[in-house]
Amino acid sequence: MLDKLKTALVLVVIGAVAGVLIWGVHELTWETIRDNKIAREEGYYKEIFNLDEEDVITFTKTTVEEGLIVEEIVIYDENDALVGVIYKGETKNTYGDITVLIGVEVEGETITQVVISSTTNTPTFVKNLEKERKGDPSYLDNFMNQSIHDYTIDEKTGATYSYTSVTDMIHDAVTIFQESWGE
Repeated sequence: MLDKLKTALVLVVIGAVAGVLIWGVHELTWETIRDNKIAREEGYYKEIFNLDEEDVITFTKTTVEEGLIVEEIVIYDENDALVGVIYKGETKNTYGDITVLIGVEVEGETITQVVISSTTNTPTFVKNLEKERKGDPSYLDNFMNQSIHDYTIDEKTGATYSYTSVTDMIHDAVTIFQESWGE
């Protein structure tokens, strides 16, 4: 009986020390992790509008919370000329969370690019949407340069839940764009 009590006490001490260590590491690194996430997302802004890494951009963010869209990000170049608008959508499906950035070129009213910026969905499903298919563009690249007034959606992707989440966010982004930026 005394041996079992000693074992239990040792396990409690190990658990407490491990918990304190995990908490300490979190306290030391959370700001760095947050800053890296922000920097990665801002890198996507340039990628979406095919800008060079050296290009200087500024942006304004507006909380939207309409449908699946949570933010509207208006991108400007170094001369304060409008580059485009990005809609950030977030949702949860059967396989986890997914965050998508949808770029829209204002003047031509076209989708410039769609990027899955973060996800906990099954990695193979997400990669299926992002990779080229035997010489054809990826399912996400298919949206590039499509008019917001008439864009096509692939019927079969092999990643139905993830792709449906993406297309639902694109639909919401297009609706918001037409209401606020459309002619």
